[in-house]
Amino acid sequence: MGGQHHPRHLATPAERRPEFNDEEHRRAWLITTTLNCARRSAQSSWRTRVVPLTPGVVVDTGADFTLATDEQNVLFRALRGLPETQRSVVYLFYFEDLPVARIAELLDVEPGTVKVRLSRGRAQMRELLLGGLFDE
Repeated sequence: MGGQHHPRHLATPAERRPEFNDEEHRRAWLITTTLNCARRSAQSSWRTRVVPLTPGVVVDTGADFTLATDEQNVLFRALRGLPETQRSVVYLFYFEDLPVARIAELLDVEPGTVKVRLSRGRAQMRELLLGGLFDE
């Protein structure tokens, strides 16, 4: 992974998509593939060694959300502040409306692990939101 080909390399698994039996199968494959690509990218040694060539350029690696309300912006900023394992579970549960059992299957973890991550993610988001960390 590296250089200008980095985004293209991340898209490679999507180019090898299988035939899908139904919409649920396609959706599950897409979510799993996206999570795996994001994990590989985050853990990549390329990501920790690359330095922009232009001095003073700051690259924001977080998702760029355009949302309708200030409340939604604050919510997504708090969500991005969670550790990846908690963020994935919270996102899949609340924004994709997936049940705990399905999330466990997609992430290859036990349902109890999903519940713990959800609980910790909720608690940390509550702390971030009520603590006023994102008040502007």
